[in-house]
Amino acid sequence: MKHLVLLLVFFLVFCGLAAAQSGQGYLFFAPGQVRGGGASLFTMHSGGGGKWVSGSGLGFGAEVGMAGPRRDFSDSNFGIFSAEGYLLDSGDPNM
Repeated sequence: MKHLVLLLVFFLVFCGLAAAQSGQGYLFFAPGQVRGGGASLFTMHSGGGGKWVSGSGLGFGAEVGMAGPRRDFSDSNFGIFSAEGYLLDSGDPNM
């Protein structure tokens, strides 16, 4: 439990540095829970991604991640991939 609390404090202190919405690249960690039949299972999801946008506002991005239950994570995880396209307004401050 002590490790979980330290991890939570770490992410809260450094979350401003991540700023995934305004940066070109990001990393994430997302704890979760699956419930069913009166039981629950702690899950973890981690990954990262990035984007590139040209001066004309046309761009692309991708995200990869891994998710699964904490118990036996190395045997029961699965990968996730997402590809994105962008067409941004020239007045967009995130370009």
